[in-house]
Amino acid sequence: MRHKFIILSGLFIILLAAFFYFFLIWRVSSTLVEQTLRKQELAAKAGSKSINIFVKNLGFQTSIFATRMSIISPNTQDTPQALKNLVEGMSTTPMTGVILTDSRGIVLYGYEKPGSFAGGMDISDREYFKWAKGASEGEIYVSAPINSRLGFSEGRYIVPLATPVIKEGKFNGVLVTAFFIDEITTQYLDELKIRDNTRIYLIDKEGVIISSPTEALLGQNYLDYIKNSNIDGSNEIYETLSSALASDTAGQIHISLPDETKSGTLTRFLIGYAPVELDNSRWVLAIATPVSDALASLTPLYFRDLGIIGLVVLVMVTLAVYLDKMLGILGNESKAAKTEKKVPPSRTGDKA
Repeated sequence: MRHKFIILSGLFIILLAAFFYFFLIWRVSSTLVEQTLRKQELAAKAGSKSINIFVKNLGFQTSIFATRMSIISPNTQDTPQALKNLVEGMSTTPMTGVILTDSRGIVLYGYEKPGSFAGGMDISDREYFKWAKGASEGEIYVSAPINSRLGFSEGRYIVPLATPVIKEGKFNGVLVTAFFIDEITTQYLDELKIRDNTRIYLIDKEGVIISSPTEALLGQNYLDYIKNSNIDGSNEIYETLSSALASDTAGQIHISLPDETKSGTLTRFLIGYAPVELDNSRWVLAIATPVSDALASLTPLYFRDLGIIGLVVLVMVTLAVYLDKMLGILGNESKAAKTEKKVPPSRTGDKA
């Protein structure tokens, strides 16, 4: 009976240790998730600030450049070289190029990083040109992202910054600089990743993805994509994402979303986001990491500790079995000794 009590006590201790171990793993995992969400929110705020600083600096450069005589009174000798100098002076930034139009919206000269391109394109239908016709000198219009239809950047997402060119108090054209959305992500935001599989997205106020590491999502309205999907909880997901896009402050989301790198399989993501306010335009910067990647650092510890626990259990079970056998042997020997004492000694010399 005693040895059974020892074995049961040992098993109870093992189960108790296992319970506390898995509880500790759960607590560490929860803490790591919270820390990841916080880090990504801070990273999104830092990224938003970096974008703002770059755009404001480019806007300032554009407005100052529009007051040069080679821009106010363009000519074939000075203007192309001036535009080239502007672009090459910002070659280490995401700026892609610059164009100068006349008062009708016809491109006179243009220059991009790969080189100059021919004018003649009519951009009078662009919102930034319509705005510039009524704007004052020095004002800047930050356009919503558009697909470029000019020069070497044709077909890529760009953000134009426009300022009016004023000559003798009258509107004389528009000077437009632009930068690539994907390059601003590469140069300013990639360093914010906390894991190799962290994804960085830029989304406009309507829910259209304007920068994504997954090409299939680029240009897609993600809110419509979720709303029209058949995934579980699509309405709740839609409401959560809509609230984040409309928020004026940074925040965190722990949510399951389709993972386009895994054929749309629902995957839990940790997301930190922050608004990017750019005068006439508004985006949201979102930094997302799969939960499995965020917890990857725990995997080696988990298997190591699980192995240690398994070894301890094996040793204790082996020890318990050994003790059980030893106690059984000792018990049998004790019974045998008691039995021998009860047998009366034989009397020598007695006759039958």
